[in-house]
Amino acid sequence: MLNGVDIPFYNPEVQKLPYVQNWNFGIQYELPWDTRVEANYVGNKGTRLNDVKYANFLNQVDPRHLSLGNALVEDISLHPQIPKPYPTFTGTVAQALRPFPQYQGVTTHRTNNGYSTYHSMQLTFTKRSNSGLSFLTSYTFSKSLATTDTAGPGDYTYNAQNIYNIASDYSVTAFHSPHDLKVTWIYEFPFGKQGKWMRSGIGSYILGGWSASMIHRYQTGAPISVNTSNYDALSLFNRNLRPDVILPPEQQTVGGSFSDIDVIRGTSYLNPAAFKTPELTSKRVPTHMGTAPRFLPNTRGFSRYGEDFSFIKKTDLGFREGAFFEIRIDALNVFNRIGLGGPITDVGNANFGRVFSKAGTPRTMQIGGRIMF
Repeated sequence: MLNGVDIPFYNPEVQKLPYVQNWNFGIQYELPWDTRVEANYVGNKGTRLNDVKYANFLNQVDPRHLSLGNALVEDISLHPQIPKPYPTFTGTVAQALRPFPQYQGVTTHRTNNGYSTYHSMQLTFTKRSNSGLSFLTSYTFSKSLATTDTAGPGDYTYNAQNIYNIASDYSVTAFHSPHDLKVTWIYEFPFGKQGKWMRSGIGSYILGGWSASMIHRYQTGAPISVNTSNYDALSLFNRNLRPDVILPPEQQTVGGSFSDIDVIRGTSYLNPAAFKTPELTSKRVPTHMGTAPRFLPNTRGFSRYGEDFSFIKKTDLGFREGAFFEIRIDALNVFNRIGLGGPITDVGNANFGRVFSKAGTPRTMQIGGRIMF
């Protein structure tokens, strides 16, 4: 007998394959000096997406039963007005009200009830090399909404709340970045055999063959998901509960400058007054599901910046075509930018909203050489 234990379940419905519909429209315009500007609208819609958020929680108690309050965590023998699901049942009222009261957890490998939408404006500005300089600039303004973010495990899976109302999980995605600017350029110095000056002689060997390139990227901060552990989780939902949102977006952070943080005491970022755990009964049963979305639509983490630089010299060895010696210097995070980590997002934590860590890696430089032939 498997009564009283966890069981696996394979839902034949998941054999229906997910699909994504894509559409786009764009225009291009050629400008003087070998430059081109391009504007595109790109959109897509995902249907029946793989979703693992509820894969281990198919036996969740329906939140409509929260109206029973403390009775949910009490033995059903204390509440004769609530019928037993079968004559020999023993356990809590919450267990009796599960879809499959004879089992504890009902798990599956995945579900396929996720859906998504994506809309973006994508601008690019390109210059081809005619004087040693080439560059590509791209800017994306987008919005990504979904009930799920990935088919795999990890941080994407904990912030679901109510399997009976999947639509309540429809929010911006974990990877949503409204503004994303990328600039890539390369400059070939005008010296040496392929350049405009010093095409021969010792100056050609010393100054010729040099090029510099850089990759810049600037993004808005990552979305923030708030939750609360300050309730009786195990006996009801086996997952975190989302808090209630009390204040509008403009009051959900404390404001001010965040050029540095206090890694010992933490630096306040999220406003504790903007969120609160749903009201609890005397036995720590929530009276309702929290109103916070999976990810807050407007309150985000800190912006992200990055620049990587390369300086390269190629010297023709002359003994055969295509043989050359290359030396390069690479500097990752060349400006040594230090990002700020995310805040504590558990409303039940005394340090809620505080940032204790920095993010990113320090500047790294490397020098290498190679012979190609």
